[in-house]
Amino acid sequence: MSGFAILVSTKEPMPQQSFQPHFSITNAITNALTQIERASGFLEAATLSEQWVRAMGERALVLEAHHTTHIEGLSLLSNRPSD
Repeated sequence: MSGFAILVSTKEPMPQQSFQPHFSITNAITNALTQIERASGFLEAATLSEQWVRAMGERALVLEAHHTTHIEGLSLLSNRPSD
């Protein structure tokens, strides 16, 4: 015998409510979305060299370490907490 049970509801299904957004799409929003889409398409089509990607990854790790310690009140350049 299986450990699963089938539940059957005798209630009427709830009526579907249509989505009523509380905003309107203006020309400014449409233009901004168009610019984002164009930039996204450009970035997808761009070919990045492996050397550049590797360098940016290393830079990101250094910046992450710097900002993480800075948030904790430490500095990578001294042993004193920053003021």
